[in-house]
Amino acid sequence: MAPYGQDIGPVPKPAQDMPPDVGLNGSKGVSDRYAREDHTHPIRVQRAVVTADINGQASLTFAQPFTSEPAINALVQGGGTATDNSRRTVSVEYTLVTTGTGAAKLWTGVNLTATASRPLPVITAVLTSLVTALTGFNPAAPMSGAKISIFAGTVTQ
Repeated sequence: MAPYGQDIGPVPKPAQDMPPDVGLNGSKGVSDRYAREDHTHPIRVQRAVVTADINGQASLTFAQPFTSEPAINALVQGGGTATDNSRRTVSVEYTLVTTGTGAAKLWTGVNLTATASRPLPVITAVLTSLVTALTGFNPAAPMSGAKISIFAGTVTQ
């Protein structure tokens, strides 16, 4: 408590606005209001939506590199077509992009491939037709134009 008669300055006012959700690095803010309405908390998860190209491939460069291998979750939001337009099971495979080695290694992005299962081709009764129909058949069709939600986050315990 300030001694009697000493000016302790103006009493801070409450914040008028909600602070932003999060920021990549976080910030204590500069507001003179007691709730620091302009502060942010650091983000641990980076989120983005990317669109697969004609081959079902997409990539994302992280807004801020990770210093340890991030956990990745990739979900197909919809959109996109398999080449025969008869989608079944959807799969998203990913490969992390890194730079540096050892203690200087950074995880800077992710490359994704979205595919959908396809039904077997229509086959007549003869075994030769079966072999011919399945030669070169790829059970996974690219999900061209698919919207993929990516969540990349720091692994916590």
